[in-house]
Amino acid sequence: MDQCPFCKIVSREIPADIVYEDEFTLAFLDANPSAPGHTLVIPKRHLPTILDVDDETLKRVFQTVKKVTEMIKNALQPDGFNIGINHGEAAGQRVPHLHVHIIPRFNGDKGAMVQMVVRNPPTESLSVIREKIKSYAFEEDSEPEEIEEELEEYEEEKVKEEEKEGEEEKSENDEEEKLLEEMEKILKKMQVPR
Repeated sequence: MDQCPFCKIVSREIPADIVYEDEFTLAFLDANPSAPGHTLVIPKRHLPTILDVDDETLKRVFQTVKKVTEMIKNALQPDGFNIGINHGEAAGQRVPHLHVHIIPRFNGDKGAMVQMVVRNPPTESLSVIREKIKSYAFEEDSEPEEIEEELEEYEEEKVKEEEKEGEEEKSENDEEEKLLEEMEKILKKMQVPR
C-alpha cells in the first residue's frame, strides 16, 4: 500500500507550504485552497479519522488548530473562520489521514456556513435520536476520574468561597449592628427624637 500523501509531507517526500510544526503536528497551506490562508492541520502519525486518534494527540491537534488560526487572523485579518473535518468518504474526506481545515472567511466571499454542507433533516424526533446516541455512551468515558476530581475540587472551592462570603457578610452585618447601636447611644445622650 502506498504511503498517504500527508505522511509523505511529514517525511518531506512531497513539498508543502508549511506554516507551523511541532513534535506532534504539522500545519500547511491547502494545495487547492477555498480561500487565501486555507490551512490543514494534521497529526504527524498516520491516523485516518478522529475516531482513530488518542486523546493526547487530539488535544495537541486542536492546540495547533487554535495557534494557527490565531496566526492566520493576525497575518490576513479575515472576518471569520470555518474550521472543520471531513470525516469519511461520504463527507468528502479525500485523504485518509485526519486533517482539520482552517478556512479564513471574508465578508462577501460567497461562502456558506457549516450547516449548509448538507440538507438532510431528520424524520425522527430529536428526543428519539438523542436516546439512540446516548445508548452508545461508554460508561468508563462518561465521567473520567480527572474530570470527577476537578469537579470535586471546584465544588470544594465554591463551598469555601461561599463560606468566606457568608463570614464576610456576617462580619459586615455585625459591624453595621455595632454602628447602629453606637449611633443609638449617641442619639439617646443627645436626646434627639428619631
